[in-house]
Amino acid sequence: MLTAITASLGQVLISSLILLYLKVLHHQDKLFPPSFKKKSIRFYDRFAYFRKLVKNTIKSDRLRWLKSVDNSLKSQPQHFWEYMFNFRKRRSGSIHLEADGTHLVQPETVADAFAKHFQSVYNNLYCKVIHPVSQSSEFVSLTPISDADVYKAIKRLKPSKSVGLDGIPGFIIKGCAGIFIPILRHIFNLSLTQQYFPAAWKESAVVPVFKRGNHAAVSNYRPISIISNFSKLFEFIIHDHVSHFAKFNSNQHGFTRTKSTVTNLVTFLDFLTPVFRGQRQADAVYFDLSNAFDLVPHNMLLHKLSSFGFSDAYVSWFRSYLANRQSRVRVSGTLSLPFHVTSGVPQGSVLGPFFSTYLQMTYATPLTTVNF
Repeated sequence: MLTAITASLGQVLISSLILLYLKVLHHQDKLFPPSFKKKSIRFYDRFAYFRKLVKNTIKSDRLRWLKSVDNSLKSQPQHFWEYMFNFRKRRSGSIHLEADGTHLVQPETVADAFAKHFQSVYNNLYCKVIHPVSQSSEFVSLTPISDADVYKAIKRLKPSKSVGLDGIPGFIIKGCAGIFIPILRHIFNLSLTQQYFPAAWKESAVVPVFKRGNHAAVSNYRPISIISNFSKLFEFIIHDHVSHFAKFNSNQHGFTRTKSTVTNLVTFLDFLTPVFRGQRQADAVYFDLSNAFDLVPHNMLLHKLSSFGFSDAYVSWFRSYLANRQSRVRVSGTLSLPFHVTSGVPQGSVLGPFFSTYLQMTYATPLTTVNF
């Protein structure tokens, strides 16, 4: 305890010295003009001594911090990436676009241009699916939501994340969890019983995120949906309930717990190493599915869930979740006109990756012929 207090006091003293030095440095010309050095050499020497002390302290502390970042690279990689982010070229928060030969600068016109583009990407065609013979038994049924489920979901909220169109931040929900838990549990269970997802939670703010290429081209941005925190809580719970039934392919690394792009690369290298050692040939084919999240027809996705054994009640709830969604593009705090989302799943949602993963699981129950 005493050591901790001493360390804290030392840190306060060093911080005070740093602040004092910065203040003195800011007014150095006024406090120590050239004539002062000659008249009061003793005071200037004291100042020079403390200046050197503070500089050395800052330098040693920085080196100690860099060493700690290096040592904690495995356990806390976010510190390393925060450090690396400082070296990236910062762009201004405003977005300027070139559309139809016009230079768009005002946030209102930029937001509407993004809204028009994002809406044009959606698939408005109805996908006709030949339904296979239904399975003999259902294994994923609607499960009542408990207070413990809501509390667990609230704990997963990150207060630093952006808020949706309702403007309710995560720290308010976390701070008032005792009030919200019974209310939200009642609303969530009512939604499941009536197989109806609240319309207010289907509205999301869309933030355009730059991908690559020309910054002025609207097609070089992808939409990330900022959904309501209440919707996010509901999706956390539904995801936890249904993910236990999913039997993913062992080769699936995307959107899979305990796996990532790193495990994918390690597995790939594990396959390639003996091939190269044996001086044999290895070919790799990569696919980049453009707008993969946005183009999936809703009825194809619902058919896929049904073929994997989701009950009719669950499929109906998912149908309500996907249908009649609206989005508004947010640029520099300005919102575009609302537009309808007619296909795909919202990027940035909790259930979006879950839906995409199920669509990729064609090895277990392949889709039949699809006609557009």
